[in-house]
Amino acid sequence: MENSSEEEITETPVVEAIGRIHSTAKAEISASAGKIQEAIVNKMVDLETTRRIDMAYTAVKRVEDLQKQFDSINRPDNTLWDASGAEMKTFTKARRDQIAKDGKVLNELKSALEKALTENSLDSYEKLKQKLGAATASSGGDKSGGDKGKGESTSS
Repeated sequence: MENSSEEEITETPVVEAIGRIHSTAKAEISASAGKIQEAIVNKMVDLETTRRIDMAYTAVKRVEDLQKQFDSINRPDNTLWDASGAEMKTFTKARRDQIAKDGKVLNELKSALEKALTENSLDSYEKLKQKLGAATASSGGDKSGGDKGKGESTSS
């Protein structure tokens, strides 16, 4: 036998099997355009579904927070009784205005959330996103009714 630095690769059943595997894989990859498109569609659906779930969850938590804030201010500043014992509740103008403003924001967000969850359309989620932004922006103010308008009161 002569020594050669190059060894000859002989065709064995294993080498032939590997060749067939590579050929089959190349053929299936070439024919997999439909699978790739389906995977892309599934990925897009998953991403949009996750975005909508996150937005709806954020809206639910925001509604809960706004409801707590609203409940904390939706009360009269004073309770008075007349000579006959009839009760009269009064609100400062600032408190009345804050109750109206916070109630409007809360109701608009609830409505947008309900519409997004029932319609499940891109437009309804875009409107929900807008209402979330408005609800977040409006919560920066004083929710207590403050001292603004002291002395001015309205009866309910």
